[in-house]
Amino acid sequence: MLGLLNRFRKKKNEKADIESTRQMTELEQLCGDDTETYESLLNTMFLNPKLIDVSMREAAANAKKFEKEKDFVRAAVWYRIAGGLAIMMET
Repeated sequence: MLGLLNRFRKKKNEKADIESTRQMTELEQLCGDDTETYESLLNTMFLNPKLIDVSMREAAANAKKFEKEKDFVRAAVWYRIAGGLAIMMET
């Protein structure tokens, strides 16, 4: 019976070791303790913006068009795309 309980205890310790050895990403290192900036950039930045065939101006124009048509979900998506492309243009 104790052998079974020890097995469960070992799994909990192994999980704690795995979480403590997690390496920080470049974005986490860049943002440091600023969690608000990290969360904003995490949801906005693209891993490889060269794969996106739309320019920032086109994305912004699409967002404005959908906003005028009262299609706010598509407008929000296009604004995020435009924002991600704008960040990459600045770097």
